[in-house]
Amino acid sequence: MPSQSPDKQRSVTVVLVVIALGWAAAANAASSQTSRGASPIEEFILPGLEHNAEGDYDAAREVWTRFEKKHPAHPAANVYATETLYWRMMHEEGGTRFDHAVAHECDEAIRKAAAWVEARPFDAAGYFYLGQALMHRGRLHGLRARIFEAWRFGERGRRTLERALELDPGRADAKLPIGLYYYYASLVPDFFGWLSFLWFVPTGKGDQGIAYIEEVSRSDGLHRMAAAFHLANIRSEHADRLDHDWAHSEYRRMHERYPHNAIVHFQLLEALEMRQEYGELVLEARVLEAHPGRGREQRGAAAMARIWRARGEMMLHRIDAAWKTLSGFADDEPKNPDWGARWVMVTRAQLLDLRGERDRAINLYQGVLELDLVPMLSRAPSIALAGLDRPFSLGSATAR
Repeated sequence: MPSQSPDKQRSVTVVLVVIALGWAAAANAASSQTSRGASPIEEFILPGLEHNAEGDYDAAREVWTRFEKKHPAHPAANVYATETLYWRMMHEEGGTRFDHAVAHECDEAIRKAAAWVEARPFDAAGYFYLGQALMHRGRLHGLRARIFEAWRFGERGRRTLERALELDPGRADAKLPIGLYYYYASLVPDFFGWLSFLWFVPTGKGDQGIAYIEEVSRSDGLHRMAAAFHLANIRSEHADRLDHDWAHSEYRRMHERYPHNAIVHFQLLEALEMRQEYGELVLEARVLEAHPGRGREQRGAAAMARIWRARGEMMLHRIDAAWKTLSGFADDEPKNPDWGARWVMVTRAQLLDLRGERDRAINLYQGVLELDLVPMLSRAPSIALAGLDRPFSLGSATAR
């Protein structure tokens, strides 16, 4: 394989997104059951956010289209249409097919919100929409490794959202993008030491960022579920913030509320693996494999569920069953999502070790490492490195 593979480019750009604007989440889901009274605009927005939360992105897009026709000068439709597109992009780590649409929606939102701010400079709502649009635009730049543009928009978005909070301290939703920005920017030295020279990145505000995200998750705002989703991701994957039990509980709660959201369901599978609940993992994976949706996102998540079922079977000492579960994938599959094939490769390598076929296992471990992935963002290369060091064994792994 070439030394500068597409996977390396994807991994590096994902790092930039994570640092700049808080990927993992990236998905902004909202519950329609707010305890406070919703404004007329929010009443229009809520069904679209609910569709996002349910994983029905086509239905969400229809809401934003109707909203824009009814309120052509309002930026909300463009801001939330961007969120729907980012939901979809989460399934395609290296895909660019939504870039033009994201850029268009962001530019329209920025244009409309900037006009709002200019006309009503003391209206917090205008700053709220403008700040979100700027953050979204910066995120796209980050995805495409345009570092300075990413942080330029990110900083503008942060300052704009903080102005919204100055004008309306009760607008808790504005704290979610600020909190994500603060938290992930604080990780800059851990990812790329050479980025520390970016003097305008707020690298010392990680705790404040977490506090903001927690505050939104406890609020009755539109974005409280999104905040909980981000916290669960942080607490399931970031070494300094690990709380697998809390993350599992949150993913379980979100899955029960939105059973057809394939992203949430897959995150629940990962949480079960982290907690070594392999029997439950196998059962939940079968449910996700049978997801009724036929869209690209749903079928990609179903493919990943099959891989995670195989991993659960492997850890339950069902070696032949795990191998058979993966037998439907070719060497370079699944291609949807575009990060799925590496997990088939590394899982097969571990299974080969368990079957005593060390030479074949080593070849697969080396194949994973040749993808030049970033270990801090993907467990697959770390597993491959460990596999090269010594043959994989189940040890004392037991089902819970």
